[in-house]
Formats: sequence, structure tokens, C-alpha cells
Amino acid sequence: FWFAGGLIRQNVMALGSAYLHLTESQISYLNGAMAIGIGAGALTAGFLSRGRIELGLVPIGTFGLALFSALLAIPSFGFHACLGLLAGLGFFAGLFDVPLAAMLQHRSPNDVKGGMMATTNTLTFGGIMFAGVLNILLSKAGATTYHVFLVNCVISSAVGAFMCIKLPMMPLRAILWILTNTIYRVRVRGTENIPIHGGALLVANHVSFIDPGLISAAVDRPVRFLAYRGYYEKWYIKPIGKLFGGIPVASKDGPRELLRSLQAAGDAIKAGEIVCVFPEGEISRVGVMQPFRKGFEHIMQGVDAPIIPIYLDGLWGSTFSFSQHKFFWKKPERVPFRVTVNIGKPLPPTTDRFELRQAVQELGAETFAMRKMNYDLLHRGFIRIARRNPRLLAVADARTGDVSYFKTLVGSILFARRLKA
Repeated sequence: FWFAGGLIRQNVMALGSAYLHLTESQISYLNGAMAIGIGAGALTAGFLSRGRIELGLVPIGTFGLALFSALLAIPSFGFHACLGLLAGLGFFAGLFDVPLAAMLQHRSPNDVKGGMMATTNTLTFGGIMFAGVLNILLSKAGATTYHVFLVNCVISSAVGAFMCIKLPMMPLRAILWILTNTIYRVRVRGTENIPIHGGALLVANHVSFIDPGLISAAVDRPVRFLAYRGYYEKWYIKPIGKLFGGIPVASKDGPRELLRSLQAAGDAIKAGEIVCVFPEGEISRVGVMQPFRKGFEHIMQGVDAPIIPIYLDGLWGSTFSFSQHKFFWKKPERVPFRVTVNIGKPLPPTTDRFELRQAVQELGAETFAMRKMNYDLLHRGFIRIARRNPRLLAVADARTGDVSYFKTLVGSILFARRLKA
């Protein structure tokens, strides 16, 4: 962020005087546009994070920075276009910087936090100095201001690619952030119940294939999931599963293999990681919670860490649920899909499956009470369906036989008129 700022600020002054032939006040407008963009990007990052540290914004900011640097490398833009492009460049720089700064301050262990901040400041000023040296070297090599913008584009792209390779959680969170702000509208409650440091076991109900993604998006920290081996072993899922530390498991596994998987989950929690399990063992086929299996009890044997219940509400009827008796190949009932991730208070590691299921059910009741009931009244819902499907069967009995929606609606209107007096 500071390297790019040092490189571009000097370059903007050269662009305004040598190529756009601007006055000093007009050049200050260019710098002002960039500064306003940074401020707007920083405020937007805070708003879009919704009280969490949203690292998914970092890759978006990095590649946005690269894109606007590439556009500024095109010589055909005039003064007003450059104002807009510099504001856009600053905006994505703000998106890039704020989550990283928040993460450094929030996640650094207390005993080394001062050292982390000192190292960050050292690297910051080192970046500014390097930007100045690079500017001098590029000018001596005969590079124009447009070449400098192109260099910044290449460096930003390289930094973004490096981050995505070294920290694959970042591009995943970026994808999840886009999904949860377009197709889905996710409301998260109880994030304060997730520990900042140390291990924990998350236990949630299982309604759809998108459940792990929504939990990952709701929790600031990386989450490792116990995954059904039948899906995990597929060639197009296994590399991604390994990348994100998935732990394959299946009820058909032999005792030794099953024990090894559960022990791996327990060891991960002991090492300070967050692990998530869906104790129903499968995605609900009817939209309600199934009985809990006791695999999580084996995971927590000898583990001194909390169990955190989670309830996912509003996913039944989505493309990834088993509504309409099929996965995937159906239209969602509504877009955007409003979903709630309700995170409960930590429970002791000795909690059994009956107590835990009760805790998740109570979260479900609490979440249902928060729903906005926007359903049609019964008669209005009937009229709406009758207009859309007039020929479909509506009612039937032994005396009358089958009656379509159209006939039922017409009969209801005539009957109502008879009774009106």
C-alpha cells in the first residue's frame, strides 16, 4: 500500500506537468482525487466488513489496484478521466489496506504485538524508500509516467497472485463475500462467541451443500471441516479440500480409519485451530434437523476447548438444498436468499450429543423468531397460485372429483357473492 502510494504520488506530479500540461492547482486536484478515493475505500471496507475482519476484500483491492494502474497506463485519457481513474485506484487501495491493518492489530499475540507493529512500520517506510529509488531508476532508464503505472500494475498483480497462492483462504473468502452479498444475504449473530485465539469445535445443523462456505464467511478465522469421504475423494474436490485442510471421514470407514480421522480433528483443535463438524452425518432431506451422531464426542476426548453450537436458518429451498427432492437442478425459491448464521455461546468439551442438539434447537427457535414474516395471507397466496397455474389440480374428493385451480377460484368467488348478504 505505502510502496504503491510512494510510487504513484511522484508519478502523478510528473503526469500532470509533463504530459497533461496542468497548472499546480490542477495537479493538486489529481492528488486530492486519489486521497478522496483512499478515504472512500477505507470507509467502504469498514462498512462491507460488517463488524468483522473481512480478508476477502484484500484480493479484490489488490487486483482493483492493478486494473486502475493498467488503465492509467493508457496515454489517451485527459484530465477529467484521470481524476476518476485516480479516485478508483485510491478506492481499491483503501479496500486492500484496511482489513490487513485490522488483522495485524487484532490477531497479533499480546506478547509480540509491539514487535509486530514495529516491524510493520519498518517495512512501510522501507516500501516508501524503495518506491523513490525505483522512480529514479525508471526515469534514468527513459521510462515515461505511463510506463510507471504499468510497472505498478505488474507489481500489484504479482503481489495479489503471491497472496492467493500462499494464503488460499483469501481468494476463497473473496468468492464467499461476493456470494453472500449477491445471491445470498447473510446475517451473522454471535461472532463474539468465536475465540480470537486457541482451538474450538463448531457444531452446526446441515441443510445444504453451501453450509461450509457460509460458516467460513461468518467466522473470521480459518475453519477446517470434516468432509464426507465420498465427495472429498472426487478428483475436482480433493485438491481444494487438501488446500484448506479438510479432514475426510465416512461412517463406512473401518474402525481404525474412522478413529484416525476423528483423532486428526482433535489434534487440530489442540494445536489451536477451529474445526467444524455436522453431527447429523448428512444433509437434511426434509429441511428439519436429524438426530446427532456421537462422532464429535470422540473428537473432544482429552481436548480442553469449547464446543460452539451454530444454527443455519433460511437455506431450505435454495439450489443447494434437497427441496423439491433434488439438489442443484432447480431454481431457487427467491433471490437474494436471506440466511441467518446464529452462533451460540460456548459449551464445555464434555457436552453430550443430546445436550448439544438441544442447544442447536434452541438457537433455531431463537433464529426463527427473528424472521421477517413476509408470507402471503392464505387467500391471497391461493389467488396468486391460481392465476399462475389455472389448470393444475387444486382440490379433490370422492363426490366432485378433481377440481382445477381455475374452477376452485371461480367457485369461491360465486359462493362468496351468495354469502355476501
